[in-house]
Order: sequence, then C-alpha cells, then structure tokens
Amino acid sequence: MNNLIAKYPKPYISLLDGIVMGGGAGVSIHGSFRVATEKSMFAMPECGVGLFVDIGSAYFLSRLPGEMGMYLALTGQRLKGIELKESTLATHYLPSSRLPELEEAIQGLGSKAGKHSAVHHLITSFEEKDTPPQQSDLLLHLPEMNACFNQDSVEAIHASLKELDNEWSEATLKLMSGGSPTSQKVCFRHVKAARNMSLAKVLEEDYRLLHHMCHISNDFVEGIRAKLIEKDNNAQWKPATVDEVCAPLLLMLSGWTVWSTEFELHCSNSMHGMLSSKIHS
Repeated sequence: MNNLIAKYPKPYISLLDGIVMGGGAGVSIHGSFRVATEKSMFAMPECGVGLFVDIGSAYFLSRLPGEMGMYLALTGQRLKGIELKESTLATHYLPSSRLPELEEAIQGLGSKAGKHSAVHHLITSFEEKDTPPQQSDLLLHLPEMNACFNQDSVEAIHASLKELDNEWSEATLKLMSGGSPTSQKVCFRHVKAARNMSLAKVLEEDYRLLHHMCHISNDFVEGIRAKLIEKDNNAQWKPATVDEVCAPLLLMLSGWTVWSTEFELHCSNSMHGMLSSKIHS
C-alpha cells in the first residue's frame, strides 16, 4: 500500500494534525502533499522497542537533509510542528485551525483537485497568508548531525558523539542508550543501503528484516514488554551493547543462514551459542 501511495497519479494529501508514527507515517509521508500543524509530532521509535525503521521509512529518512534521517532512525527523536517542514517530511505548514477551511477549499476545486499544480497552488496560498512560526533549532544542529552520524559504523557514531562532548551530543547519546543495540545496527545498515534503493526494494527489505528479526532476536518481545506492557522502561537487550552485536547476527537478520568458522571468530561464546541454536532449530 505504501508503494501505491507513493506512485498514486492523483494528489494524495495528508493532514498531519497529531501523532505521526510507524504505520501512520507510512500512509502519510509517502504521499505527495503533507501538511503539518503546531499539533504535529513525528517519530520512528522502533529502536526503542527492539525493531527497526520499517514501513518504507528508510527510503524517506535516507533522503532527508544531510544525516538527519540516520539521526532520527537511531535516536527515535521526536520532531514537532514546524520541524516537520524544516526536515522536508512535510511539504507545507498551517495552523491547525485553518485545516477545515483548507479541506473545504480542496473540495471546491472540483475536477482541478486531480491536478498536482492546482493543489500545490491552493495549499501554498493558504500558507502564505499566515505568519510562519519561528525557526526551530533542528537545522542549527544539522552540522553536528552530519559530523557525528556520517560514519562507517554505529560504534564510530558513539565515539564521535563522545568526542564532540557538548549538550546536544550528550542528549543524543542518552537517546541512543535506551535503544536496542541490535536494532541500531540493523537500522544503520538499512538506512545506508536505502539511499541507493527504490521504495519498492526498501519495502521488500522491510519484509525480509521483519521476518528474520522476529525469528532470531528476542529484542522486539523484550522491547514491547518494557515499553508497552509492564512499562518499566528497563529493557534487557541481548546483546547489551553495540560492541557485542557481531557480524554473523547481522548477516542472519539479513537472511544469511550458513555458519562458518571464519565468522565464528567474531562472536562471543554466549552469542555463538545463541546463533548456533537458531540455525539448527
């Protein structure tokens, strides 16, 4: 469905007047027109529940300015209001109170509502009548995102943030510390690869990753327990650190199933036992 939305020949208009997460992002951000308001709140918090950025989000995250998409994928940071337009997740911004008037005007376009140029002109005319809100700090931190998240590994991102050692980097490390190390490494690879993929291909990879992550890793079950069921926010991730997430685990999550002595050398004894049991189960 998300691929159909992206390819839909007629204008597809999403009014982002509230929470835009997970599946909600899938049925809106892939569309041609996305109108944010002061009530908008976007996030892809999957690393925090032991999953990965799915619904084709690696496609649009990888196409945000600089390394902003990687930053959002690994931290689960929330964007609010005008930040959605600044990030290019939204195409327009209006006060929430103007949306009923906009909806009525779109209906009034009649047959012209099927033309992208007419819809774009209409929404832009609404936008131009309002004083835009003050710019957020999001783009001010883009140079820091670019410097710290344009790395070859999640470990290198951690090191870069620690080296930067300012208020923003400390807050970013704190956000990442709550997420599944396995999920972060999977997301890192997924967003990197998506830069050279079509949306259809990214969605295929989403399906493959989801199948293998649910079968091989227990982090998703543990994340849901900690965040949504018992709500103790004390997930016990396995592996517990990014350094412990070895190459064979990542390859298995990507669909690789052949065990070799060469890869065995890169795993701890506990991880070796876990992976061996998964392969032979």
